[in-house]
Amino acid sequence: KGYDISWSAYSSIHHNFSLPFTEIKELTEIVKNYDTIMLHNCERKYINVLRHICYNKNFQNKTKYNFLKKIRIITIIKPKRFLDNLTALFVTIFALFYFSISKRKVGIWTGGADKIFPGTDCGFRLVNLYQALRKNKIKFVEFAANNSWKNTFKNLLFRKRFVIYYPSIKYFLSFLIPTQEKLKPKSIYNSVLLSYDFHNQLLLRVIPILEFIYKLIGLKTLWIRAFGLGNAELVIAAKSAGIKTVGMMHGLSTKINTVNEFVPAYSSPKKLGSDVYGVWSPWFEQYFKKNSKIIALESIKYAGLLRPYILQRKISGKEEKREDKIRLFLISEPLTDPKEIVPYFKPLTKDKRFSLAIKLRPIPPDRFYNNLIKIFPEAKFWPKYKGNIFEDGKNADVFIGSYSTAVLEASLLGKLSILVKTKKWGDYFEMKDWIPEAKILVEKPEEIVENILTRLQQENKLKTAEKIKTRFFGENKNGAAWAVKELTL
Repeated sequence: KGYDISWSAYSSIHHNFSLPFTEIKELTEIVKNYDTIMLHNCERKYINVLRHICYNKNFQNKTKYNFLKKIRIITIIKPKRFLDNLTALFVTIFALFYFSISKRKVGIWTGGADKIFPGTDCGFRLVNLYQALRKNKIKFVEFAANNSWKNTFKNLLFRKRFVIYYPSIKYFLSFLIPTQEKLKPKSIYNSVLLSYDFHNQLLLRVIPILEFIYKLIGLKTLWIRAFGLGNAELVIAAKSAGIKTVGMMHGLSTKINTVNEFVPAYSSPKKLGSDVYGVWSPWFEQYFKKNSKIIALESIKYAGLLRPYILQRKISGKEEKREDKIRLFLISEPLTDPKEIVPYFKPLTKDKRFSLAIKLRPIPPDRFYNNLIKIFPEAKFWPKYKGNIFEDGKNADVFIGSYSTAVLEASLLGKLSILVKTKKWGDYFEMKDWIPEAKILVEKPEEIVENILTRLQQENKLKTAEKIKTRFFGENKNGAAWAVKELTL
């Protein structure tokens, strides 16, 4: 119906081709001078890049794990994946039978992983939304990503309700797509796009099935968070069926990383972004209207936070500091290499004026922490927290990290945020020159101790916590109420 499904791969191309390409750009120039390219023990992310760069050469990957095998072959030779999908499809069939009788007008995409936050029956980002829906007695159906067969049954018993595991449908459809003659790419750009041809063929086949499912269960609105590769079939099927899609920021979005929410090159007349998209602050409303091309301007609304927090007290400088140590709250960031962070930790651990604790990811495994303790064993002895960010961080003085939303959420508690510069993330939130006298971004490890002490002394004057809160989190209003309203209009 006029929707260009190929845009669904934009974010994947950005992260799996464009970014790794920048890391080996010099190497890509060198290989152009050779006719035969052989790879040995190459990292997976670079194999994909070099395969496209060498589209017109004799390219041979000798790495033991052949990352380039077709998806269908991999799934066939992996019985566990087949069993996982079979179990998910089994649950989905029963769910469809149930929801065909007990209709659901509201659908919720639960995200890229079917994980349940401890103490709840859903992912940690959805707790407030679910509470608001239930408070308003609104029944809903969940569309979840696949899980292992054991966790599928475990989550089913834990939730005590059916969910639709939509990827399982796509998985079995993949066996029905006839093998086509492989087209020879004519350029690097063409090679990259052709690598998503099988994915596009699957989308074309699964979308009509999802449209039928929506009609079967009586769906009227769908919560999608944001359009992307992981939910493309759900979103396009909803738009094709005339079902309203509602999205909302789930982290501090930036045009350089969460590119699926912006897609600056988007040129199709029909927008694939949410029909209504909620942002966290008036500043973000203008930011999205200026930079996002995949969402219509009139669709972008100031909604508030899905996880708002009521401030209990504000930090007011060194004169009100406790007489004990300055408490630092380090944020575990799964996409950061601990090797880039450890140099900032070392001077802090040696200074007796500080005590350190670490906030782990709410749902294990925590790759950052596991890698951190391998190269910096001292971190094993830090207090560890893995619950609610606000409860865990309420007794801290300073939050430290490189790109995580949690670092700036310190402002909702009236605490200080320290961002450390890494090669990967740089000045991720564009904070370097925002409040020059505050130096929210620390660029050198040897500067971090003095930075923290100075910031604490000057906070009464600079009010960085209040400024960060206003810019990124607005009035800290309840976005779950906005979401419920949009889902039931």
